[in-house]
Amino acid sequence: PAAAPRVSREDRDAHVVIDFLSEELDALSRRYHRMVAEYHALDPADSGDQQRRRRMARELKDLVDLLDVKGEQISVLADLHPKPGSPRNPVPSGSPRTPKKDGCIERAYRSAKALQQALGDLY
Repeated sequence: PAAAPRVSREDRDAHVVIDFLSEELDALSRRYHRMVAEYHALDPADSGDQQRRRRMARELKDLVDLLDVKGEQISVLADLHPKPGSPRNPVPSGSPRTPKKDGCIERAYRSAKALQQALGDLY
């Protein structure tokens, strides 16, 4: 059997950080979905709900920005410190990155970006 590739302490530490960031991104994604459900449950015809919808829209925009930042952090660290056996996937400087997430997080990310664009059109 072939020996496992040696992993530097820096790479191990980076993977611990990536795992923490991924957990954080997952928690933010769940929060986002809860807020979207609450947002959709509000009655646009009710003036009190309308004020709440506007406040929630701002909060959702901030949350989408945070999801984007977390995804970028994970992407950058994963590119700099790939797991042993995984191919390096360099991204040219200045090009947009697409976070590499499992299904749930990826759907939340796409949904968050779509909502951010829709909310941006409102304000």
